[in-house]
Amino acid sequence: MVLSLVNELMDEYKKNSKRSSGTAGGKRFSYDVFFPRKSLSTIHKIDDLIAEAYGFDEKSNLFLKTYDMEFRTDE
Repeated sequence: MVLSLVNELMDEYKKNSKRSSGTAGGKRFSYDVFFPRKSLSTIHKIDDLIAEAYGFDEKSNLFLKTYDMEFRTDE
């Protein structure tokens, strides 16, 4: 279950990423920009598994899901 969710998350990250490029030191480079917001439901499924594994109550699970919302929702 955990491995399938991790693979699902990585597939979503890749599918929802945007390829960008730039120049530094006279050399051109390219990189992927990821948008975790678009994978929030899968991230929450992983949070639920973590909460279950550690025996978190609902309040602690909610804290886990909302702890790093800036990373999870900002683009």
